[in-house]
Amino acid sequence: LLGKVIKYQKWFDFPKNVRKYMDVAYYPYYDENNSILGVLVSSHDITELKIKEELLVSNELKLQELNATKDKFFSIIAHDLKSPFNTMLGFSKLLIDNFDTYSVKEQKKLLNYLSQDIQNTYKLLENLLMWSQTQRGKIEFNPETLNLYLLAHETIEVLSQTAVNKLISIKNEVSENILVKADSAMLATILRNLISNAIKFTPKNGTVEIGCRVSPIKTNDRSSQQANSIEVYVKDNGIGIPKEKQIQLFKISENISTVGTEGETGTGLGLILCKEFVEKNGGKIRVVSEIGKGSEFIFTLKTD
Repeated sequence: LLGKVIKYQKWFDFPKNVRKYMDVAYYPYYDENNSILGVLVSSHDITELKIKEELLVSNELKLQELNATKDKFFSIIAHDLKSPFNTMLGFSKLLIDNFDTYSVKEQKKLLNYLSQDIQNTYKLLENLLMWSQTQRGKIEFNPETLNLYLLAHETIEVLSQTAVNKLISIKNEVSENILVKADSAMLATILRNLISNAIKFTPKNGTVEIGCRVSPIKTNDRSSQQANSIEVYVKDNGIGIPKEKQIQLFKISENISTVGTEGETGTGLGLILCKEFVEKNGGKIRVVSEIGKGSEFIFTLKTD
């Protein structure tokens, strides 16, 4: 008499470092008195089937990611790239139709709005082009020794007018002798996006700070310093990010777009680009934030 059959599938290690995925079944059989007489064991090598199954799952995940990337791309083109052009066209038409009747102060005000929209649209286009290059594997990676202080200073200079418009001060707390190993264009893009975001989500008279510290590592529940790596941070005293949104910030599949303190719009593409570029340079990025107290974006870089 046959008893309850036990079946399972798992990986088995065999001699000579051979691994096989086996389909195993145990068939206990009994005599008339219900005493067990023995167990029949059946096993089949289904390694090839398992590999094909895992490949299928992997391809399906890649396809989902590609679809999410495509959806994000067309969303930006259809909405986020179109909207600022509508605004710029509106401001330019006002100037053309009423230029002679506006005072110099009013003309400068409209031109300032137009300039800001042009800068924001250019930044979006720049991110969009760089992102499309990374997706196609066309962007070059050329790591070199860089002075982090100078690169931070240059980025702050580029964004200084945006900060001045919101009465925000940007502090460069990076030591002047800090050298890092990274791709110059990628690191500049990371800093530009993080500082720009900090300005966007910080109210008037706020503060944005960029600095660095030695990366901590944990061994046996004790913290020590990682000699060949540093943490770079960009922090602000802005509005902060809700916990539920923090885990979505770096995911292409999530549609995270939040309006800034002065109504500034965005796509969330900048942070996705930051993550890709940080990881390309061998680092990791994370965020620490609290509602009403501000945010701190932290990423690691190699120093040699």
